[in-house]
Amino acid sequence: MLRALQGIAKQVMRREAVVEHIELNPLGEFRMGCDAYGMTIKTNFGEIETFRDVPVMIGQTDHSKFVEQSSCKGYLLIKGAFATYIVDIKDQTISVYRATVRGVNNEWCDENPIYGKETCHVQGFSRHYHLQFPFVRKDRFHQVFGDYEALRRRQIQELTNAL
Repeated sequence: MLRALQGIAKQVMRREAVVEHIELNPLGEFRMGCDAYGMTIKTNFGEIETFRDVPVMIGQTDHSKFVEQSSCKGYLLIKGAFATYIVDIKDQTISVYRATVRGVNNEWCDENPIYGKETCHVQGFSRHYHLQFPFVRKDRFHQVFGDYEALRRRQIQELTNAL
């Protein structure tokens, strides 16, 4: 009996993450006639609606150009218009690899977000990703990323005020 349960546990742990469907959410005209789209990602581990109202795709409706699943099938890479996200499908957590942070007076900074002390290396895409932003549960992602952006906006403002 114990051996049978261990075998079942190993099968459950090995269950491959499958992206079942990506649904686009039109957000309207973004700029100069280009429509923006958010997305909802449905997987066998749950639905990720975090990007539903985020302009991930601009002027395109072919999500295959913006979403890539890792070779180990555990991660999704989302190359958005203003950020590159990595999603851990099984844990339903999200990290940020690249983000564009805008200041209050049209300053902007394209950067690799560093927030906290956690780092993570993710492989299995066409390149290696070194993440310095923590993986955050999908329901808390906007709050944590918003805190990061607010911090960076203050830092950018202090820098421009010092010039």
